[in-house]
Parts: sequence; structure tokens; C-alpha cells
Amino acid sequence: MAKLNGVDVSRWQPTSILDVIPYDFAICKLTDGTGYVHVQDGLDKAAKVLAHGKLLGLYHFAENGDANAEADYFAGKAAPYIGKAILVLDYEAKALNNGREWVRAWVRRVAAKTGVTPMVYVSGSPAKTQDIIGLAKEEDFGIWVAAYPNNDPTGYRPDATQNYVPNPVMYQYSSTGRLAGYSGNLDLNVFYGDAAAWGRYAGGTEVKPTPAPAPAPTPAPTGGSTYTVVKGNTLSGIAKKYGTTYQELARINGIADPNKINVGQVIKLPSSSPAPAPTPAPTPAPAATYPAVSGAVSSIVDALKSIGVDGSLGSRKKIAAANGISGYSGTSAQNLQLLALLRQGKLKKV
Repeated sequence: MAKLNGVDVSRWQPTSILDVIPYDFAICKLTDGTGYVHVQDGLDKAAKVLAHGKLLGLYHFAENGDANAEADYFAGKAAPYIGKAILVLDYEAKALNNGREWVRAWVRRVAAKTGVTPMVYVSGSPAKTQDIIGLAKEEDFGIWVAAYPNNDPTGYRPDATQNYVPNPVMYQYSSTGRLAGYSGNLDLNVFYGDAAAWGRYAGGTEVKPTPAPAPAPTPAPTGGSTYTVVKGNTLSGIAKKYGTTYQELARINGIADPNKINVGQVIKLPSSSPAPAPTPAPTPAPAATYPAVSGAVSSIVDALKSIGVDGSLGSRKKIAAANGISGYSGTSAQNLQLLALLRQGKLKKV
């Protein structure tokens, strides 16, 4: 299974670290309760993450307010990034007194407002004692679980394990992470999936990670099977360029810490470096799609009717099949997937 390494950040970390630390994704705190005064810090960090071509997440720190009011506040502030970021409820601290039905209400409200099913961040113990694991199955959302084996400083550990939540979407295994470019502690996480899977969580059209596709062929390096590091390079970036993994490069070069490479360092490439890419086959014309509908429409049936399309169950089954949603039976999660595609103008016609 593909795995991605990343951090979660709040106003306690300077925005500038997102220019220097290595990460595949960053999840930024955006809101807290219904009156958070540091929203702009989250927006600035989000813009920075996307500017670097990294994957983005936004989270809401739950308080003890009304679930719908907190959900509306978060959805409103996150509006510029809907479809570009995964959405997360941070359920911890005093919010644990709210209980699982509060979580259910928040998740449903955000999904209805944005067309995206959010994830829930929760530590291992309440995930079990409040049965957030069962709630995730009922509401079809992913769990980002936090459980720390110890408090020792550490770099990325994508193979770290926990025994609280079976098959989580993400795992936060350290709050004392240390990465090149920043001397303070960081929360370190592993996402179980590839960039395409992350995008599906952000867009609300799929809820389970998929194996990473085979990398597209790229031209073999000139001057032999080595690469000389220049300023701004990362081992993962070099690996991506030459169709391999940073773990493989670290292995064949004897690099103990993949976060530390130096300008001028010669990196040996795998002997099976890809050959020049063949001429690609013609790209088929995109399938016709239904016109996008307003975000104010919260029902897929009403949304289809508003553009003159039959919204019956039989009709929706055909539309779902044409859009890669198998086994459609009209569940709320499936309807939200259809509605998200329709809002984005991406729902294929039948």
C-alpha cells in the first residue's frame, strides 16, 4: 500500500516552516468553536502548502458549542478550499464530553454544506470507549487516529503501528517529531494511500485509499545512472522524478536519514531507471457531464430535478454506475458522492 508522510500545524508553528521541512501533506488548523481569531493564519498556511504543490488538509478544533453552529462556521471558512483539501474534525480535550452523537451531527452538517464527507481525528482510547469506530462505519467517514508509542524525538516512521483502530485512514504516531529545517516539535503522521486517494477524500467522491498507480515513465538521467543534488532537492522529489521511491534511493545509497541530503551529493539511481517515455496514445474526448448546480441544493434528488433530470432511484442507479459508484442503493454517503460531482460539474451523463 502506498503511504504519504505529513504534519499537522496550527498557529503555534510559524508559516515559514512549510517552505523548508520535508512533507507530502500538511493539515492546517482553520477554526476553533465559532469565534476563532486566528483563521487567517490557517488560510495563509493553506495557501503556502498548495503553492509548494503539496497535499492539503484543514481541521476544526471542536469545542462545547452547538454541533451545527460549529460545522457551519468551519464550512464557511473552508469554502475557498472545498475540493482542494481534506476536511477534518479534531475531536479531543473537553469536546470529548459532547459524545458521539455530537460528532455525528457535525459530520452530517459539514457533508451537507460542502458535499465532502469529513474525517474525524481522535485518540485511540475514546475511539474505542465512545465507539467512534462504529460511528465511522455508520456515517461512512474515515478515522485519523492518534496514539504515541513513546515521547522520544523521531523523524518520519510510516511503518509505525497502533492497536486501537483497525484500518484508519491516517495515523498520528508522534507529537515530538523532528524534521530538517525546524528545531521544534512537530506532530508526525502517515496517510495510508497515494495522492489520488487523498484527492478523492478532498472531493468527496471516494472514501477508501487505493494502491498507488505505477509511475509514468520519465527520461533516463543523462551522464549515467547518478544524480547530483542541487539546492532545493529532496530525496522524495528525486525519486518521483526518476520513477522510484525515496526508500529505494536511501537503501542503495546507504542514506540513514532520508530527510538529510546535501548539495553536490551524488545519488546513485536504480539500475532499472526508466527509458524515455513512448509517444502517448491519443487522449479520448472527455465524457459529457451534467451542468453544475448551486451549493444551496442539499438533496441529489432535488438537484437532478432542478436541471430537468429524472431523480428516481432507478435513474440514480444508472448515473452512479456511469460515475464509478458501484452497488448504489441510495445511501446518504452515496448520494453525497453524486451531489459533490454534480456541484463540481463533473457528474457524467447517461
